[in-house]
Amino acid sequence: MKLKQGAILWINLDPAKGTETKKKRPCLVVSNDHYNRYFNTVLVVPISTSDKYRTQEKYAKSPLFIRIDNGKIHGTALLQHVRAVDPTKESDGEVVVHIISG
Repeated sequence: MKLKQGAILWINLDPAKGTETKKKRPCLVVSNDHYNRYFNTVLVVPISTSDKYRTQEKYAKSPLFIRIDNGKIHGTALLQHVRAVDPTKESDGEVVVHIISG
């Protein structure tokens, strides 16, 4: 499966430890297309639908929390939780939406 940067797909992030983002959730592919072509993993940023990231000022002012409102996905990208995943093992491969065109 070759994914493009900007794709959002559902990925199971379990198992996780400590404060790592857990469970199945939408994730934004942030690795570039060159990386995605040559490696079996992609770099993703999990997206949270928790209201706290939208309503608390400390999150709104931080560059680590990016609001995503595009198509079927409404939430906050948690940039501090970037990680490499194997999408063939952790995802059904269905791209929900692309937020970067090209």
